[in-house]
Amino acid sequence: MRHGVVFPTTSIGTDVGALRDFIQGVEALNFHHIVAYDHILGATHEGRTPLLTGPYDQYDDFHEPLVFFSWVAAMTRRIHLFPAVIVAPQRQTALLAKQVCELQNLSEGRLRLGIGVGWNWVEYEALNADFQNRGKIIEEQVKVMRRLWSEELVAFRGEFHTIDRAGISPRPNTAIPIWFGGYTAAAIKRSVNLDAGHIFGHLNEDILALAAQLQYLSSAHARAVGAVQSEAIFDYSKSRELWSTWVVKWQQVGGTDLAIRTMATKNVESSGCVTVDDHLAAFSVWRDHLISEGLW
Repeated sequence: MRHGVVFPTTSIGTDVGALRDFIQGVEALNFHHIVAYDHILGATHEGRTPLLTGPYDQYDDFHEPLVFFSWVAAMTRRIHLFPAVIVAPQRQTALLAKQVCELQNLSEGRLRLGIGVGWNWVEYEALNADFQNRGKIIEEQVKVMRRLWSEELVAFRGEFHTIDRAGISPRPNTAIPIWFGGYTAAAIKRSVNLDAGHIFGHLNEDILALAAQLQYLSSAHARAVGAVQSEAIFDYSKSRELWSTWVVKWQQVGGTDLAIRTMATKNVESSGCVTVDDHLAAFSVWRDHLISEGLW
């Protein structure tokens, strides 16, 4: 199993020195990857119809993940980069393909691209993007990006994209894995049907059931690339006596990756981590526990 950490975007602040200490500290602890979330805009939840139900608002800090990970790639050598998830339908597809390709090449193949449809319709509206059709858009985006990454000239005419014999250069030196995020039946099917991985934003009994369904559908679909790789996010604030139990349960449903989250949100209990040293100390405790249990 590959072990990662969630970048605590809402609690770590914006001091560049502290951010550098965090990133290099995580790599020194020998974690495989860093997960970073995406929101271009934050919005107040008050007086909205329909309601905004997500856990973030205008007070939460978010670094733009592709720019942030370009900076991370320049100061690290081993750790992998996992923006999870970029809200792809509110971004221009060809530009996203170009940016991701550049980051993959400059990081020497350490990127995997997590994408999802998002929940914040206010953000979509401000970016002049289509919230209602975001599910269909993201599926077409994957087809377009994969062709742009592999073909010199692309001729494509779909429901949402038109490319008339054009391409990006340079193209990726190594393949760019795509992972979908989400909890709905439609999100699960996308990962299976489009030969992608899947990331869940939590780990509980409901997620275990969804992960088992993911593997069942993968087997039934006879995917060319084999079983779906999957990642879950585990909250450090959960009872320490149950840490090993949850990791084993995740492995048993086919989980291939697990990231530890020390960041509190409006629906995740506080871990007590405030400073960079707090977060790194918690990661060290988590790692050492798994090592002692033979689960690292």
